[in-house]
Amino acid sequence: MIDLNTDEKEAEDLPNSEKFKNEAFKKLFESSDQKFKDKINELITLLVVMDGQPFSIVEHKGFRLLINTLRPTYNLPHRTSISSIFLPKLYEKIVKYTKTKLDKVSYISFTSDGWKDDCKNSYISFTAHYINENYEPQSLLLKMDNFTESKTFDNLFNLLNHIMKDWKISEKVVFGMTDNAMTGCIEKMNIPYLGCFAHTIQLVLKDCLIGFKQVNKNKVPKNYK
Repeated sequence: MIDLNTDEKEAEDLPNSEKFKNEAFKKLFESSDQKFKDKINELITLLVVMDGQPFSIVEHKGFRLLINTLRPTYNLPHRTSISSIFLPKLYEKIVKYTKTKLDKVSYISFTSDGWKDDCKNSYISFTAHYINENYEPQSLLLKMDNFTESKTFDNLFNLLNHIMKDWKISEKVVFGMTDNAMTGCIEKMNIPYLGCFAHTIQLVLKDCLIGFKQVNKNKVPKNYK
């Protein structure tokens, strides 16, 4: 916030002033060094990730027109460069940033879930939850990957352990919540846990529907509606 006692000249040079923003923006677009190009490449990759855009967006006529208008001397990268070069770089940068945040946390709980897509491919996720220094609840998705092994307790236990060791949070985890298929492997961790209540309700309803289908229609009264 700008101090109300700040004189008009000083206020113009503050980071949140319009003059400062306009000059910074102008300097950014007048720059021709590699640092500027790397930043734009990163922002385009971030656009793909955050908005679910295809890598081929760099080939779309409207997008190319926009970039060419803003920066005629900037050459858009090929879509394979986005997927094979800039995306891995962005991933490593975010991993480093996330680990820095987790280093400051003392206690972590986690949720994990498994599911199948329409093609019967299995996936599993792992999300860490904690309270930051401002007493605000935070959640970080640390893993969401294809799970090709059989869903035995040992395989799931090894996977969860690997995730926690990889993110260096094994000693910080104090609670876990998973779907009911994974509760057995959580027991081996010797931490408090709960099965997913929504998953329990889903299983109950599924059993009820199966029971209804097995009812002999001939035994249902004709006046029953």
